[in-house]
Amino acid sequence: MADQVTLCAVCGKDTLPRRLSQLKRARISTCSKRCGGVAHRKGVDIAEMLRLHAMGLTQRDIGQQLGVGGSFVSASLARQGVLCKTTNRKYHWAWPRTHEMQPELAYWMGFSFADGCAQYRGSGHAECLTIIIHQADAALLYRLAAFVGTDPAAVRLIPPNKVGIYLIQKGLLFFLARWGVVRRKSYAENFVRPQIPEWTLPHFMRGWFDGDGTVVSGTAGACGLRIVGNLPSIFYLVDRLGGLGIRSRWVRRKQAGEPLADIYLNIEAARRFYSVCNGWPRLERKWRQLDLRFGIA
Repeated sequence: MADQVTLCAVCGKDTLPRRLSQLKRARISTCSKRCGGVAHRKGVDIAEMLRLHAMGLTQRDIGQQLGVGGSFVSASLARQGVLCKTTNRKYHWAWPRTHEMQPELAYWMGFSFADGCAQYRGSGHAECLTIIIHQADAALLYRLAAFVGTDPAAVRLIPPNKVGIYLIQKGLLFFLARWGVVRRKSYAENFVRPQIPEWTLPHFMRGWFDGDGTVVSGTAGACGLRIVGNLPSIFYLVDRLGGLGIRSRWVRRKQAGEPLADIYLNIEAARRFYSVCNGWPRLERKWRQLDLRFGIA
């Protein structure tokens, strides 16, 4: 079972005939004067489209896989009686304001500082926090969805093996900037020092480690930790770890481009990090390795 879509042979965008009579005479207009490409008809497998929709893919993702536009996917699904997914902009969510929820908020801000992306999204320049991780760690994003009180459907499948969440809200970028989560934060010149309460620091560090940290094994079963970042953020992290009584050393990476560095914690520092920063939520895949060495298996 296939439907038809009119595609430009040059740029691949969907284009429609200006008048139905043109379609009957096979004189289909080009997508634009600038492109000037000749449009052609392409068959699209509706059964495959329905299968991808059932897997949880968005209209845009389905269109990318089938070589058509998202609007064509939405229209085709509607003709099949399928109610298309809403966008995350329509999902209600909010950061909890109660004091007892602040440790978990600090964790998510630390995770966002490491693995999140603050950006303007779409033609309306909506303020958005985007977090994309491996599908094996999807439970962590469902925990975030529950924390902010949004629908679990806000966690999207991103082929082939990623999941992501897009949190959109007016004034969001100003809120994130207080935690150091700014636009294009991977670049050293954009670093903003997080303004966080001292008592939330262990939770913030746990989130940062979950986003950018790695458990490394040395000789004789010794265990250490490594965290990567740009130089200003690494200097900040070394300073804040020292305030928690955790000694660390940093090594600059020998590579061209953006200056990056690694922080290393030896086995004693890793043990101290585990005792000070362990808590919930956490990325179980990493912390279970520390449980086996320093905690209760």
